[in-house]
Amino acid sequence: MIEMQAHTTQVAVPAAADSWTDMTAIVVPAGVTRLVKVCVALAVDEADPAGVRFAPLVRLIGSGLMEQSPHVYVGPCGNIAAKTTSGACSAELNPVCYDVDIAVAVGGTIQAQTMTPDEAITAGTISCGLIFDTGTVKQANSMSDWVDAAMATTAGGWYTVGTLTVPQMEKGKAPTKIRMIVMAIATDQATIALLRCASRFRLSGSGLAEGGLHEFLGPHSGTGCNTAGILGYDRQTVPLEVEMTVNAGGTILVEHYLTTETPTAGTAIFGVLYA
Repeated sequence: MIEMQAHTTQVAVPAAADSWTDMTAIVVPAGVTRLVKVCVALAVDEADPAGVRFAPLVRLIGSGLMEQSPHVYVGPCGNIAAKTTSGACSAELNPVCYDVDIAVAVGGTIQAQTMTPDEAITAGTISCGLIFDTGTVKQANSMSDWVDAAMATTAGGWYTVGTLTVPQMEKGKAPTKIRMIVMAIATDQATIALLRCASRFRLSGSGLAEGGLHEFLGPHSGTGCNTAGILGYDRQTVPLEVEMTVNAGGTILVEHYLTTETPTAGTAIFGVLYA
């Protein structure tokens, strides 16, 4: 019978954007053999009337992981934009969870680190949950990666989010496919207006071993505000299970598209989970 253990760690949101901050390290408990799930959560406490967009990342490193890095996971994304000091907005952000299959070293440490690209949140908590069990590792790897970019300010055209390089390791350890993608946007609407945000992501390049088009629907949202108040965007994160074969060492161009309208500013972010 397979048994499991679950551990959590958290930290106040980083004071500065684009900089990794350590959470409390987790020691791999006795008796377990692998890490099977990683969850990322955010509780945002945005008191600044100027508002903020948030796109939290969590990175796992350390001796407790018996697999080459990187292991970076995209968390729940969104925005709160206060146009006056009156009114209220609740950002209900569900954790984003990843099914992984990573061998671990008992007694080793797993250091979770977090970062918020582009903007720092006034206050809040970023959490990471790790679930271990006693099962046998079946996958060659569960490596993960991400790219992000400022969102386009002109609608109706593809623009580059970034380029991923498929990890290339020793024989039998390199990824053979992408098993999950995470598409997210953090819209930052700084004016009192109506806004629709219909997004798409597209993948191409030598890192994909299969032909055809790889275009996916990303987050869609809409808000109307004709008088001074507070705008809120949450649930702007779309995890999607896929089966895309890849070429180790190849590159994957990630592009984003906004239909008809664009926010004042924002962040587009894309994560992949290999197998």
